[in-house]
Amino acid sequence: MIKKHSQQKGSVAPFAVLHAMIILSISIGIATISYKEVVLSSSAREANGAFFTADSGAECMLFWDLNQKVFTVPGAFADISCFGKDPSDAFQFSPIPYDNEGVEDSFAFGYQFDLGDSCARIELHKQVEINGTYYTKIESKGYNMSCTEKDNITPGTAQASRLVERAVRATYPERSAIPPITP
Repeated sequence: MIKKHSQQKGSVAPFAVLHAMIILSISIGIATISYKEVVLSSSAREANGAFFTADSGAECMLFWDLNQKVFTVPGAFADISCFGKDPSDAFQFSPIPYDNEGVEDSFAFGYQFDLGDSCARIELHKQVEINGTYYTKIESKGYNMSCTEKDNITPGTAQASRLVERAVRATYPERSAIPPITP
């Protein structure tokens, strides 16, 4: 019996290598997309946490200013409770006044609340003059890490790149500028 030899030699190996490279390329592409989506969803979660902390801080200051009327004396910090924290847990600071806070009875208060996994830094400025009308301005900043961690961050580090800050601002006329509602 005569054996016939085929002229095709080694054509399976390059074909198998080509298929393996195509499958590897697709796998790497899918893995890269998956990793980017995980990073994106993580940053969205951190941003939401920072925003809700800022929003809660602004709401707390609105409550204490409009309902409890505790910010009436310049320079006298009120013992306020936000986030279920005791007033002694609040770090009080004097914010830098705005340029248009030059009137004699203008004043500002600052409170910082460390919530463990987030931080709220809230400023309230009274008697801010805008076009002849006096306003109260609240600026609340929320962070996705504790106040201690935030204050000890070294710029340019990996931890600094994970810091997320969100701010909420509210501006409203002073109570004396609001005309009374008549029935």
